[in-house]
Amino acid sequence: MQLRSRTKIAEFKATTQAKIDGVLNEYAAGRISREQFDAVYAHYASHLDLAEAALEESNAGLIEDAAGKTVGVRRSWLGKARGVLIYHRRSRQFLEALGSFDVQREAFIEHFRRTVASAPGKTGVFFRKEAIENGRWLLYTSGKHTLVVTLFGHEPSPAQIAVMQRLHGDFETANQHLIDGERIAAEALAFPFRVVIQRQITKD
Repeated sequence: MQLRSRTKIAEFKATTQAKIDGVLNEYAAGRISREQFDAVYAHYASHLDLAEAALEESNAGLIEDAAGKTVGVRRSWLGKARGVLIYHRRSRQFLEALGSFDVQREAFIEHFRRTVASAPGKTGVFFRKEAIENGRWLLYTSGKHTLVVTLFGHEPSPAQIAVMQRLHGDFETANQHLIDGERIAAEALAFPFRVVIQRQITKD
C-alpha cells in the first residue's frame, strides 16, 4: 500500500476514535440517552471496522463512503463472538448477559472464580483465554470495575482480543459514573458490546 493511502486511513481511524471518545464522555456526563449512545456508537464502530479492513486489504477506497453514512462491514472474525457476560467486582454480581452464553454452569463457575482471583483491576493489562467444550473458547478481559467474559465459537485471534479489550475500556469509560459504587442500576448502563453481538444475530 502506498504511504499516502496508509496515512489517509490512519487519519480516518484517529478521527473516528476521537469521535468515539467524545460519545463515551457525553454519555458519562449524562448529555445523551442510552438509545442515542447505542445508535451513535454503532455508527462510529462500523467506521473503525472499515479502517481495519482497509489496512488489511490495502484498499483506502473502503473508507470513501464512510463520512456521510453508516457502512456495515461484516467481519467474520467479529461474528464468531457468541455471547458476553459482565461481572461487577464490588457488588460481586453479574450485570448483563448479551447474546447466547450457553456453557456448562459448574465448569464455568470453577474457571470464573479462578480468573477473578488472579485478575488485577486494570483495564487493558489483563486478559486470559481458555478452551472449553465443543471447540469453543472463553476470553476474560479485566477492567478496573468489571470483568468481562466473551464466548467464542473458535480460538480468539490477537485482533479479536484487541477489539474486546477496546470495547471493555469503552464500557467502563461510558459507565464510570454508574459502576464505581456497590449498587448498580443495570438498566441505565450503555453496552458497547452490543455492536459485536448484534452483528452475530444479523449474520445468523
